[in-house]
Amino acid sequence: MEKDIVNIGKSVVIKGELNGSEDLTIEGHVEGTIQLRDHVLTIGPNGRIKAQVFAKSVIVLGEVNLARIEEVRRGWPFLRDRRIDAYGGMVSRYLGDQA
Repeated sequence: MEKDIVNIGKSVVIKGELNGSEDLTIEGHVEGTIQLRDHVLTIGPNGRIKAQVFAKSVIVLGEVNLARIEEVRRGWPFLRDRRIDAYGGMVSRYLGDQA
């Protein structure tokens, strides 16, 4: 059985939500949300992604801006303001008396 793969070319710009039920290769620019929960997302060397991604797996054929990832992590209050002590009960549930 041949597998369907969809390509988004270099000149294509998508802003918003992108949903699919087949593997996808992006060479263009996508901003927003990409949902391919049971499928593979491949980001080509020309692809530019600023999106929340939900996929079975993601393949990046190019560069990842690690500084930008760190900037986003520090800027999001959910990730920045976590209180580890608030999870004590949950941790002890899985680790027993070791926590």
